[in-house]
Amino acid sequence: MAVFCCLGPKQKQAMSDTTNNKPQPLVRDLLALDRTHLANERTALSFMRTALYMVVTGFAIINFYPDKASSHYTAYALFALGLVIFFLGIFRYFQMKAKILDHYKE
Repeated sequence: MAVFCCLGPKQKQAMSDTTNNKPQPLVRDLLALDRTHLANERTALSFMRTALYMVVTGFAIINFYPDKASSHYTAYALFALGLVIFFLGIFRYFQMKAKILDHYKE
């Protein structure tokens, strides 16, 4: 019973569920699943952070060089690249989440 103090509700339910005949996952397997989910979330957040940096850099270029047309093209390219990176991060997050759930589905 001392092991249950560190587990969340999903892990407690999975360990105490004895209605099915499948072997119950070990605590280390459940913790590995949680670590994998957290790593996927960290990766998605780093994509979003990078996209935000691109967009902010684009705004800074427009504010510091308002008269140069070439700097505006660079800023617009950074805006577009930031949006692409943002949506790529969201796509990769859901793609990896589906793979994780398929892999750990028993």
